[in-house]
Amino acid sequence: MKRDKKNKYLIISLVIIVIILIAFVCFFVYNKRITGNLISNSASQTLPEIEICKPQKNGNNWIETFPINCFFKSNCDSIIFRCKQLAKEGDKIEYVRKTSDNDYEVDCKGEPLRIIAFISDGYAGEMRYNKNTCNKESNNTIASLVLFSGLGGTAWVDAARNQISSTDPNNINDNSIEDNDYRAFENYGVRLISIKWKTSAKLSTLITGWWTKKSSNPIIVSELAKRPTSIVKYIGQNIAPKNAKFGVAGTSGGSLQTASVLLYNIEREVDYLGMHSGGGIFYDLNTQCGAVPSMYRINEDTGEICDKGDSCPENYGKPLLISSIRLIPDYIHSSKTCLNSQTNQLQDLSSFIYANYTGTIPKKAGFIVNSKPTSNPPEMDNIIGAVYAAGMMKQLLYEKTGILGDWQNGEGIHGDCMKSGHPSFALFKEQVLNAFEINKTI
Repeated sequence: MKRDKKNKYLIISLVIIVIILIAFVCFFVYNKRITGNLISNSASQTLPEIEICKPQKNGNNWIETFPINCFFKSNCDSIIFRCKQLAKEGDKIEYVRKTSDNDYEVDCKGEPLRIIAFISDGYAGEMRYNKNTCNKESNNTIASLVLFSGLGGTAWVDAARNQISSTDPNNINDNSIEDNDYRAFENYGVRLISIKWKTSAKLSTLITGWWTKKSSNPIIVSELAKRPTSIVKYIGQNIAPKNAKFGVAGTSGGSLQTASVLLYNIEREVDYLGMHSGGGIFYDLNTQCGAVPSMYRINEDTGEICDKGDSCPENYGKPLLISSIRLIPDYIHSSKTCLNSQTNQLQDLSSFIYANYTGTIPKKAGFIVNSKPTSNPPEMDNIIGAVYAAGMMKQLLYEKTGILGDWQNGEGIHGDCMKSGHPSFALFKEQVLNAFEINKTI
């Protein structure tokens, strides 16, 4: 009897071991399938299809899947999302959400902002937009602008959309609204579509967002860039009015998402591409990581290449990225070469200077940096490497496409130009409205 019991436990143990081994084999095969041979090949021009999730009553629209080696860790370095329930044709896909004040974020006519949950290449996100615009000349939406926030893009860049201004469209001529709030765009007839990528409790803040990998294997930026580019393409085909102007803008890490549009064809004309506070944050990584010296410097006031002591002001834009930013390419490439100022072939493969510009060429481009004196100089764009990145990207864009980007230098610290309520927000608003050829006297 005891022997039978012992044999029973032995069989159960063997079955468990076999199941674990099968799981590891399946994970290895799946891991190889989803990563592919990304190191030796440049990214294909095929963009993944956007999956739209059917809204769930509890608001949790996604399922997280982690590699097996993450089960016993508090912090993981990779994740794959999928919809809890994929939306079918005819399903209602829009939903609204209350704020912490038990109220709704609303558009200029007081209607709640619409939200749609999606999956782009295995990563989850939400898009949020105003259904209505309040242009006095026309009831129609005359332009759409896609917005990306900084770092991994896990926040609404227009979060303060109605903290400053009233929902009354008659306030359109209030200068505080015009200069300092996203509501101004709605009042000029612009639909704002903001993107927020999902966070996960098991991912660190640095690696959470659109650049989070599917596995621990190295990858190149142009592959990850398909995520934001695919959602821009979806918006251009499904959310933005067909005959309206169309633009994309981002700040800091969001400017890298915006620049990704240059690499792929989104099958729609782009009237404005705004790459602010570091549009070329991955311009030439071996140089920006300090492994290869650069002879170039950027005049922070003009965005032009200059020589120290000649046309460069004292605080000219230096090439080196600060160490906290260098951790991002090191995570993507599964290395420590950027932090240690060493060369790496993957750093070249992820750099815009070596990319093929076969994607979408904008009619107009804009670069805004914040490097005028502030009370917190360490975070100014000329010190952290963002002025150099944006300036070199401006030069590269002109060489590759013939587009001469508009350059502005505003007061503040990194990313301030796209913050509601900040004085340099007026530079951003002006640049967008000019690109969209919107009559600002109405």
